[in-house]
Amino acid sequence: MMTPSENTPNGYAGIVSNILFPLNENWKFQRHFRHKNLKLLLNSPDWLYAALVFIENGTIRVEGIKNKPAENIHRDVLHWDGYVEMDIPLYSAVLTKRRSLLQMAKAWLKGEIRIKGVRSLPGLIGLFRCLSKEKLLYRPRPEYDQTPGT
Repeated sequence: MMTPSENTPNGYAGIVSNILFPLNENWKFQRHFRHKNLKLLLNSPDWLYAALVFIENGTIRVEGIKNKPAENIHRDVLHWDGYVEMDIPLYSAVLTKRRSLLQMAKAWLKGEIRIKGVRSLPGLIGLFRCLSKEKLLYRPRPEYDQTPGT
């Protein structure tokens, strides 16, 4: 069994990392993001860690950032381009395509979703589209495969 190290994202950041990691092997994602550099902060107040997602020239990596106190995730500290905050059931609905973009816009208007850095929103939408088109949502990372006998 693997023990967490300093470089392994914890909590919510670990979940996001496991979901996004397969995109590094996806040629459509690499082609779409080959000239883009984005830093997106995905936060869920239900967890202790936020996920800081780096998209750099067609590759993606995730770091875990403690989200308490709130100063830890402030734009001046982390220099993120975009920020999205919603609870776990809403993130799950987005990633499993149970919510459309129109439904997400309604949730944003109701205040269920907080978004900052609207200019990075097309990048985030492109990220979710790559995930949903390739059905990469539940593919486990190789180093976390704990199948008995391997």
